Amino acid sequence: MTDTQIKPSVSPKERSTTTTAVAGFLLRVGFSPNAITIGGSALAFLGAVIFAPHGYLIAGTIVVAIGIWTDSIDGTMARMSGRTSDFGAFLDSFLDRLVDGSIYASLAYWLFREGHSRVAMAALAALISSYLVSYARARAEGLGYLGEIGYGHRFTRLEITGVGTLLAGFGVPYVLEIALWALCALALTTVVQRVAYVRRQVIARQSPML
Repeated sequence: MTDTQIKPSVSPKERSTTTTAVAGFLLRVGFSPNAITIGGSALAFLGAVIFAPHGYLIAGTIVVAIGIWTDSIDGTMARMSGRTSDFGAFLDSFLDRLVDGSIYASLAYWLFREGHSRVAMAALAALISSYLVSYARARAEGLGYLGEIGYGHRFTRLEITGVGTLLAGFGVPYVLEIALWALCALALTTVVQRVAYVRRQVIARQSPML
């Protein structure tokens, strides 16, 4: 089993010339996709749990963004090297959930501590709804169905969170709460889309052939 992974779809980040160039450089100097997965996820995790709980939203957003961008390179590296492994794909998804949880939990902690309980609840709701999106896909694919559909993909959710957090760090009022509730609405819409999509596949598979 090789130390790489292939993601089922190519994100715009992975299609960019810069990402491809960086991925090629990392492969040439001897980095494996799994090493980049772990390193990028570790950077994003540390950026979230070190900066956000203390209200350093600008610094935290920048560090987390760098970590997430670094982590996005692993799939490109796997495709360029032509090596695949189920463990690499599992590791990538597992660490993505760890990073997502650290971001929203750290924001919720800081918001509760500062007395912004309503916005903190929005952060917790964002955490739960984001996990539901990921679980809907994982469970569908575990049963042999396609599950990647809908508007609220991970990078879209993280971009909304990042913009809201960065603007809040610059003192823009209400923007973080608006971003978090918007993310929840988008995530729940995506969950409904995925549930309906899987239901159609189940009905089609179970219907007798005419």
